Amino acid sequence: MAFLVRDFVGRQSMFIPGVRIRSILEQQLDHRLIAMLRRRGAQLPDPLDADAMAALARCERCVNKGMCEELLATPGTGGNRSFCPNAPYVEARRERQLKF
Repeated sequence: MAFLVRDFVGRQSMFIPGVRIRSILEQQLDHRLIAMLRRRGAQLPDPLDADAMAALARCERCVNKGMCEELLATPGTGGNRSFCPNAPYVEARRERQLKF
């Protein structure tokens, strides 16, 4: 059984009990925040916490989407991310995942 739900930015989507939220988000490969996290070797927490929800909302409202898409289209893991309101979040997630 599936349910229609609204996400944190008001979009309607399908919710299937037993499917983890991160799996659903990662199916949306065009989401810039997920692509940026992957680029930096990090991922969203599972389950999503308040910081992750805020980062996703910031990404959805961002006015620099074009710059982000240009950066994501370039090869490598680096690049100037100073335009990104989620750069500190992405780096914090990266550092958290690098710790042993």
